[in-house]
Amino acid sequence: MEKHSVAICFVHHAIAGLRARGIAPEPVLQAAGIVPALLAVPQARVSAASYSALWLEVAAALDDEFFGQDSRRMKCGSFAMLCHAIVGSKTLAQGLERVVRYFGLLLDDIGVRLEREAGAGPLMQTPASALGPRWCSRRLQAGHQACSPRRPC
Repeated sequence: MEKHSVAICFVHHAIAGLRARGIAPEPVLQAAGIVPALLAVPQARVSAASYSALWLEVAAALDDEFFGQDSRRMKCGSFAMLCHAIVGSKTLAQGLERVVRYFGLLLDDIGVRLEREAGAGPLMQTPASALGPRWCSRRLQAGHQACSPRRPC
């Protein structure tokens, strides 16, 4: 296993949208270089490169970069456009405010808000939704955690 790896629970989260739509996850997993049998191993980990490939494969299979977790699809290319929207931000705060507005335009069921606490930097949180706050929190943190070596779910 390479230095940076991702816990298998994040793979389960990523393919949940496929299963919900009756799409077999095995071909998508294989295209990403992930052996489907690893899903049965609770402590399994996959390489960061394979997990990244999985995100692209799932998004392409669903034409939804939010993996079917909102009633409105986030069509492929949405995250690229988000990057274009924030790249010119003068400050981190301005960039995060743009992210919040962008998700507000694209998603109906999952909201994002920016909170500031005294003495602390900006913090992105999601309100409770039909999917539950734990899932929302995991989805927003997945990018960070996917790159953290040996970090559990």
